[in-house]
Amino acid sequence: MEADQIINGHKLVDPSKYTIKILVVAFLGFLVSCIALQAVSLASPVIRQEWGLEFSQIGVINTFNLLGMAIGALVWGPIADKVGRKKALVWCIAYFTIFNIATAFCTNLTSFSILRFLCGAGLGGEWGIGATLLTEFTDSNRRARFTSIVQMAGMAGPAIALLGVLYLIPIFTWRSLFILSIVNIPLIIYIQLRIPESPLWLKEKYGLTEKADVEKPKFSELFSSKYIKPSLISMLFGVTVLGGYWGANAWIPTYLMEEKGLDLSKMSQNMFLIYAGGILGYYLYGYLCDKIGRKKTYIILPLLTCGATLLFAFGLTPQNFIAINFIYGVLSTGIFGPMATFVGEQFPTKYRSTGIAFSWGVGHFAAAAAPAIIGLVAESVGLAVCIGAMAGAYVVTTLCAVLMNETKGQVLE
Repeated sequence: MEADQIINGHKLVDPSKYTIKILVVAFLGFLVSCIALQAVSLASPVIRQEWGLEFSQIGVINTFNLLGMAIGALVWGPIADKVGRKKALVWCIAYFTIFNIATAFCTNLTSFSILRFLCGAGLGGEWGIGATLLTEFTDSNRRARFTSIVQMAGMAGPAIALLGVLYLIPIFTWRSLFILSIVNIPLIIYIQLRIPESPLWLKEKYGLTEKADVEKPKFSELFSSKYIKPSLISMLFGVTVLGGYWGANAWIPTYLMEEKGLDLSKMSQNMFLIYAGGILGYYLYGYLCDKIGRKKTYIILPLLTCGATLLFAFGLTPQNFIAINFIYGVLSTGIFGPMATFVGEQFPTKYRSTGIAFSWGVGHFAAAAAPAIIGLVAESVGLAVCIGAMAGAYVVTTLCAVLMNETKGQVLE
């Protein structure tokens, strides 16, 4: 490939020369979105006290946020397949930055919920676009590990948000957590000026490959006879992973404070243990996917996650807080590591971003419903029972993996 070849104003670059740069950008993009997302859960106990809200009302906030992410993923995925990964990523980060900052000025549940929905519509798109861009710039032997490294931002982001809880909220109130999004502006400028478009997308878009189809991608094609199987299985895969995770994790800060009697500081320390475990979990999933294969990894580890969720819900005591929090973090969070790689490899370049977005987006509908349902049910049976019930989702995740294609070593077209 000619490094300086120009296609319709875009430079057709050698992907191997930009892999690390794309990795860093994808990591930072996901980092800022995770800070914005986790700020809602971490600030929820404080907002609940300030506004006198019930569990069910906090559940509404989380539901609006995740519902926005679901719709956003379904919208931004096809946009990235039509206009390009780079342009869509810039638009997406700018969009959610505006609405996240606006959240800081809310004065009631209604305005807060609406703005979280609008912000979520941007947050839901960023993950899929960034993951698609990185997938298309990385060779098959490192693809799962690199997407897992990006997912580590899913732990770094909440950890940074936790620092905000500990050091900003006592001085500047919870609103300061959302104003932090102003730091996204330099990242947006850098992507626009320094990051190239995906060569795979350019060649597909402008008909430079033997199998290229220059017709615009259509979302409805996912339901054609050619793609219906990977589409439906990937959708259920996303539903179980996201529904199981958010059904439990959206309520963990409240669970630790309300049912386990921890204060804000102790709750934050336990959340750090979960996040620290998640970092190891991401690497574990990515490493195993590249070494033993995607299918085997996603058959074995979700079953272990099921057990860890039950332990967290029903076996947590002052004596085992450290061990169980850490193990739960490793397994429940690590599952996201190479998820985009596994799902994206089920689809060709023309529909890769849309396929990932479909899995991620529909999954977020489940993620949006779960916190609201748990908020209602928890008032009768408690949060422990509701969190424990989420263990069943991971059994279905394993069944999905059995039906998906093994893609270890696959060269993308």
